[in-house]
Amino acid sequence: MEAGKLKTRITILKKISFKDSNGVMCHDWIKYKSLWADVRQQSGIEAIKADKIISITKASIRIRFNKSIDQSMRVIIDNDMTYEINAIIHDLQNNDYSDLICSSTS
Repeated sequence: MEAGKLKTRITILKKISFKDSNGVMCHDWIKYKSLWADVRQQSGIEAIKADKIISITKASIRIRFNKSIDQSMRVIIDNDMTYEINAIIHDLQNNDYSDLICSSTS
């Protein structure tokens, strides 16, 4: 994978679970990794759901091959937009890249 194509800084978030001081189970997102990526094929649509207009943004994010990232994680692009990881496609032939197929709803 050519380093020059990886121009956007992303942060991978991992969900953690813990009990608070009252014993109540809580969840939070913590920084797992910061990586350089090639953010590609961004698109967006608007739809009506439960009588509200929502916007859905989709992106394909290419990173260096990394099997430690999974679909339970999230991606933040440029410290701005948070995306859910819907699928991961690994280059299993050359172990060169992983494509994160992501979406964000607002």
